[in-house]
Amino acid sequence: MRNRLFYLRREVLFNHVEAGKGVKMFRTKRGYYLLVTGVAVVAVAAAVFFSGCGTKEDTDGGGDSGTVSEEREDTTKSITTEVDKEFAVHLAGNAGTGYAWTLAEEPDPEMLTKVWEDTYVHDLKPGAENIQVFKFKALAEGSTDLKFHYARSWETDVPPEKTRTFSVTINRGNRETTKEYSDPSVPVEVKNGDDFIIVMEANPSTGYTWELDGELDSSILRFESKRYGAPSRPEQAGAPQKEYWRFDTLGTGSSEIKFKYVRTWEEGVEPEKVMVFTVNVTE
Repeated sequence: MRNRLFYLRREVLFNHVEAGKGVKMFRTKRGYYLLVTGVAVVAVAAAVFFSGCGTKEDTDGGGDSGTVSEEREDTTKSITTEVDKEFAVHLAGNAGTGYAWTLAEEPDPEMLTKVWEDTYVHDLKPGAENIQVFKFKALAEGSTDLKFHYARSWETDVPPEKTRTFSVTINRGNRETTKEYSDPSVPVEVKNGDDFIIVMEANPSTGYTWELDGELDSSILRFESKRYGAPSRPEQAGAPQKEYWRFDTLGTGSSEIKFKYVRTWEEGVEPEKVMVFTVNVTE
């Protein structure tokens, strides 16, 4: 029976797994892994199954896959997902050779954001194959590409050993398009349970950024995420770019969201600018 690697992505009832011969556990930044050999595979597979954790069998060689929805492998180079959903790309390599997969260019910040990346191995033996995982979140409806290079980081004048391009299609899904607001004189009108985005221009190269000024009304609003858009003039260093603030609605009523434009290290200094948005949440 082949060795198997079990990736414990969430908390696991470790008493389901009997440690001992044929079972080794090690850890990376993303969580715990069990390298299982021989008949121990059967016992651990059952424990992992009932614990809701994923598995991946050893492969015979290099390869690549786009992974959508709970990190299942897909041998195509196309990925279809929905707004606000996460997906992962799995790329096989061999770190012992000095090669590693990297993004050839950052994803379109209007479409995708990288959630995390990590590496795990199929075997603890020197020179064993490793799998790099890049996880992304879809932000907006549309199409874009993810490009990866397989290269040695110090060989800057050498073409990459391999390249992979994944075409990503993002559908709206079953939800309404998230509304964006950028003019504080226009109230945010939204239904309870929906989310919305406030867009403000900033210039991080000056040290200034938008921050919340005061607490949100937690019975009505919840801050969800903040991200930066692409610079307005990419060819110009220090060009301004937009900040996108996403909020969820938790209850009906009216409230305000106050922002201040500050350098976070400058204590006791008046904000460069302030903005106040009125939010009306209805049934």
